[in-house]
Amino acid sequence: MRGTVALALAFFLCACGEKSTQTLGGGHRSDYEAVSASRELRKDERAVLLVIPKVGRFAVACRGQGMSEVEFVADRLLPTAAVTVASSETGTSRRTVDPGGTLGTRGPTARPRIETWQIAPFSKGAGSVTTITISVGRSAGGPFYACGFSAQGLAPA
Repeated sequence: MRGTVALALAFFLCACGEKSTQTLGGGHRSDYEAVSASRELRKDERAVLLVIPKVGRFAVACRGQGMSEVEFVADRLLPTAAVTVASSETGTSRRTVDPGGTLGTRGPTARPRIETWQIAPFSKGAGSVTTITISVGRSAGGPFYACGFSAQGLAPA
């Protein structure tokens, strides 16, 4: 129970834009910081949405036929990691990603889509789990088709 309260406090403090150092569950001290970004892209555009040092970057793309893509590219300094993606469209998938490796998702933007990404390094002492939630949907782009992307989460400081 104490670990749950500490984790909830860490989320609360990070949501307010503050850095938090909390003792979680087993007494391990971890530094987390809140990260967030948003982008709007027109059809056939691609851009980097979010960069997390020593973890990786998230790139997004707006494709034709109402489709969009999210891609995680692991930083070369990130040890091999277990990456789990829970999507409101496709369910949950898990994969091991090596340094410099990629993992991507593709889905429709007609309905809002929520993806939660968890990146957990395998190396001992490599840091904490990074959790990022990305929302994807169609946005008002005038006469052009546009996709909106928004990301927020907690990453090791």
